[in-house]
Amino acid sequence: MRPFSVYLFGISFVTLLLAYGGLTMIVTALLSFIGSHPFPIADSVARDVLIGALMLVIAGSVWRFHVSKGLAGAQADGRVDGPNARVLHSYVGVVSFFFVVLAMVALGLTIYMIFQEIGPGIFGDIGGNRT
Repeated sequence: MRPFSVYLFGISFVTLLLAYGGLTMIVTALLSFIGSHPFPIADSVARDVLIGALMLVIAGSVWRFHVSKGLAGAQADGRVDGPNARVLHSYVGVVSFFFVVLAMVALGLTIYMIFQEIGPGIFGDIGGNRT
């Protein structure tokens, strides 16, 4: 049962990343409406939102199925230190580590972009169209 549990939580991790990517794609597409554009962008935004939504729904569904089966397998051990429960604890640790690192990098980039908006002469220009 342990290799199957590793499979379930491994697929759960990959599909969680894909769902996060789909959500990120939706948000960045909608944020592209901010500002002026030399050409209409509604079609490309709609296309990106649809692709992101498909990724989010499909990956989220697969994630929910696999993580629920993995949790059921870990609870079937009957102990908190059973083999499948240890795989669950490892999964939680890896996911937590990865997303905390991702959040730190995103926060750092966000703060730097705020400084770029405040002082483009010092920190560089984001889009190249600022005067």
